[in-house]
Amino acid sequence: MQAPELLNTADAPITRTIPSGNHQVLEAVLHASILDEHVGTLVERLRGICDPVFSSFEEHEMVFALKTGEGPDILVHFRRKLTHEPSLWHCRYVGTPIPDNGNLFAICRQSTDSIVYSKDLMEFVKSIGLRLEYEFVARGKVFTRGPIKILVFKTFTTEKIGNYSKDNLKPLLESYLVEAMIPIENEDGPKYSKQLKDFCDQLAPFVFFIDVLMIHGTFFRLVQFRKIDYTQRSRVPY
Repeated sequence: MQAPELLNTADAPITRTIPSGNHQVLEAVLHASILDEHVGTLVERLRGICDPVFSSFEEHEMVFALKTGEGPDILVHFRRKLTHEPSLWHCRYVGTPIPDNGNLFAICRQSTDSIVYSKDLMEFVKSIGLRLEYEFVARGKVFTRGPIKILVFKTFTTEKIGNYSKDNLKPLLESYLVEAMIPIENEDGPKYSKQLKDFCDQLAPFVFFIDVLMIHGTFFRLVQFRKIDYTQRSRVPY
């Protein structure tokens, strides 16, 4: 398939970092969940302590698996803006979290990011041996506080495969997911994970204990902003 001469990265999903030079990034991440009826209060709090400009987004993500023969499957995430033609996709592979020796305040992990141009993504992924595991639509807002990025979003599934119109989308949860992340420089995980946790602590008590039903029916508890080792979970969106 032939790529265009110039890709407009403005068409790429705003919730993901567009790679420039270094495609591999070390980042610290924390997650939380909040019930639908309380999300407005959380958003107002974020508007008060974050940078003045924030954005809304509606994005479609498909997650594919590559069989390794030994160990867990390799998961590759493809994400696009739902409001654009499905040709420009953000591709992400999330690595295993680095070991925590008791000095980390968040999950610190390596991710590899790239941009994929394809008018038929399914044809492309099949040609490289990937198998679709699950998909979802994320709709919400993205805030920033300096280098920290905060996503507050609701996840939806489609009742008709391939049709992502609002009439066919059904909420997966009665709550919103919250993701906060910060790039780690000089491999200094303790410093940047502490910076991230200090910021997230400012959101208390708006984030509550809640049981969350994640993609593919996996249940687990998200407590405030806490570390979640996804190598011990199956079929979770991030």
